[in-house]
Amino acid sequence: MAFFGLKKEKKEKSAGNAIVSAAKAPVKSAPSVLRKPVVSEKALDMENVGKYVFEVVDDATKPEIKKEIEKLYGVKVRKVNVVTVQPQSIFFKGRTGRQNGFKKALVKLAQGQKIEVLPK
Repeated sequence: MAFFGLKKEKKEKSAGNAIVSAAKAPVKSAPSVLRKPVVSEKALDMENVGKYVFEVVDDATKPEIKKEIEKLYGVKVRKVNVVTVQPQSIFFKGRTGRQNGFKKALVKLAQGQKIEVLPK
């Protein structure tokens, strides 16, 4: 019977150590709303006007997108428009497939502010 008692003591000791190490562990932040900037000819032309295009998570809202961009890039956002791009059927190598849809945000910045999407 002492054998089983010994195991219980070890479990209690290891549990006590786990609590201490968990308290010291860094806290993870919430996942980002932004996935990536959209890089296309049209998006690059819109940069000259002060509008930037980002791919965002499907359940992102306009205020969340605005807050994330202001925090991440340190700029003032004037307006956010959101577009849901529908999935498309594709035909590739004799087979039909499906191209995933996504949600994109068009962000207009205050006059005179810029974000460097691609290094020049």
